[in-house]
Amino acid sequence: MSDLTLVLAQQCVSNRSHSVDVPSDSSGGSYTVVTGDERTEPFCTCKWFKFNKPELCKHIKRVAAKLCRWHAMYSTEPQSEGDKEAMLCPACGGSTEWVQVAV
Repeated sequence: MSDLTLVLAQQCVSNRSHSVDVPSDSSGGSYTVVTGDERTEPFCTCKWFKFNKPELCKHIKRVAAKLCRWHAMYSTEPQSEGDKEAMLCPACGGSTEWVQVAV
């Protein structure tokens, strides 16, 4: 069995699971979308998702389209030293956070 090493890397905070209220197109109400992360699946409170999962509903797709999801280990866009020190995402300009990654 191979040994894994933990390394530190930065990722955009959009990689974290978020809860977002999304307006309904028809009812005037809203649905709650939980975006999920590397360990959890996205979720929506709409009836369509309840009966069609694991397919993603339009509310999840709408929220997911706005997420950056940049990660230093997996994304092709490099992070400058200045952005790394300032903890800025090179893809969206938002905040980053340090995470441990097993390699």
